[in-house]
Amino acid sequence: MDTKGGRAAVQSYEDALQLTLAAEVREDIKTLLTESAFEDKFTETPSSTAPVLSIGGDIILEFFDDAPPRPFVLLEAQLFNPGSLSPTWGMRYAASVGRSPHHG
Repeated sequence: MDTKGGRAAVQSYEDALQLTLAAEVREDIKTLLTESAFEDKFTETPSSTAPVLSIGGDIILEFFDDAPPRPFVLLEAQLFNPGSLSPTWGMRYAASVGRSPHHG
């Protein structure tokens, strides 16, 4: 049995599926923070007296039968009061495009 070849094939798929958009997201957020609707409400400069908005997310691939994988973007946000470790607000949002392969 060729376990070495199988391991290499699995590794190549794992490598292809490892992606990060952190740098692009940071740049998009910086651009948004300069818009008039947000510039006086948010800053990237930490302050011990201001609330903190924490934003994170993931990319999820859905595999269903023989259909191509369907990507989802998951966005999570939490708002913390100054000095608090428990969020006062939070939300999770998932989005994708196209028709679901589950749809008959």
